[in-house]
Amino acid sequence: MNERLTGLKPDTLTLSTEYSEMSTKTIEWISDPKAEAVLADLNIHFTKGRLTLSEVDWSATKQNAGRTGRAIDKERVDEYALSMLEGDSFPMPIAVRSPESVEILAGVHRTLAAKEAELQTISVYFATITLPHQARLIAIMTNCREGVRESKEQRLEQGVHLVKEFELKSTDVAALLRLPIETLRTRLRSEEVQQEAVEAGFKGKLPISVFGKLVRIAGNAKVLASTCDCLSRIKNPTDESTNLVREVLKHKTEAQQLSCIEKCIEKDRIRQNVETESPIKLSMRAKFVRSLHSLETAVGDRTREGLQIVKDSDDHNTLRREWRILRGKINRVLE
Repeated sequence: MNERLTGLKPDTLTLSTEYSEMSTKTIEWISDPKAEAVLADLNIHFTKGRLTLSEVDWSATKQNAGRTGRAIDKERVDEYALSMLEGDSFPMPIAVRSPESVEILAGVHRTLAAKEAELQTISVYFATITLPHQARLIAIMTNCREGVRESKEQRLEQGVHLVKEFELKSTDVAALLRLPIETLRTRLRSEEVQQEAVEAGFKGKLPISVFGKLVRIAGNAKVLASTCDCLSRIKNPTDESTNLVREVLKHKTEAQQLSCIEKCIEKDRIRQNVETESPIKLSMRAKFVRSLHSLETAVGDRTREGLQIVKDSDDHNTLRREWRILRGKINRVLE
């Protein structure tokens, strides 16, 4: 189990009344060194305590701030709930208390499993949040270090959000999310170029990585929009973007650059027309007969020259007769 820890002093919690009749085991909520390390890295004070599940804001908790657009994994929740009923130990979730309710920032699946197992209370870390971005950072960073971990792309999306929405330094965000700083900076610049292209009139779609390669022409809105339009028509824009930018930058004036882009569009249009022309279609019989005639010629030449069979000799006539019989049988099959 991904989120299970062992070998630490447990905080014991008995099963709810309904399930205590099914098992005499207890559920152990244990300290989580990884969660404590995240809180320490963020300089967030925390205390351990008991949480009554009826206090939880389930709507806010299920939004799962640490995961970009991913729904709750119901199978994982069911798995955890069954393990809890069997008395397995689980690390404590991280929660934040507001005047109205409590939101779970890390350990959402564990908390939902406790609810499904009809537990009344669980042990949690209560984090003291002083800045608006800290709640999201707790959720993201714990997902980066344990549980169902986020991919690099998902961490990049979260990193961009943190830099833009909370105006955090990209160096700090990269360190916290364990991202290469240049990767994060490139993504930020790519999104800036994308926004510039949209404002310049580009209405198509391109992979975000392509915009990062257009930085050198982003200063001219008209050239940028035309370049994006050209790339959106190309089959493999990611592969072609570097070459197109290089060709555009060979020209000094805007008119020359736009002309270069138009030539690239026309060249790609011709190439696509050639690729989409329908080949001559032959029936299966026609294809086979053509191959058969080719084989007949090859066999005839090979027979006379390679085996040195004299034309119109008995051996040659026997071979021709057998060949006609074979060809007749094949033609009957194809009729």
